[in-house]
Amino acid sequence: MFSIIFVLGLLYHTYTDLKFMLLYDKVTLFLAAVGLVRAWYEGQLFDGAYGAGIMLAIMLVLYFASRGGMGEGDVKLAPALG
Repeated sequence: MFSIIFVLGLLYHTYTDLKFMLLYDKVTLFLAAVGLVRAWYEGQLFDGAYGAGIMLAIMLVLYFASRGGMGEGDVKLAPALG
């Protein structure tokens, strides 16, 4: 069930990104919450937080290296994917 909700949220992000070039923070926070609930449900909360932190660090490096070539929405989405 968690996977279906997560995929639907990502599909919505894909639609808004292609149409408006925007990733809405509310959707990103919702995806992050679903990911944390799933990690807690499976007893992998530490692993989920660790993955989110690693993804955030990688995307921050890419964000600053691209000098404006990547949007902040991508950086915010990375921890939810991690």
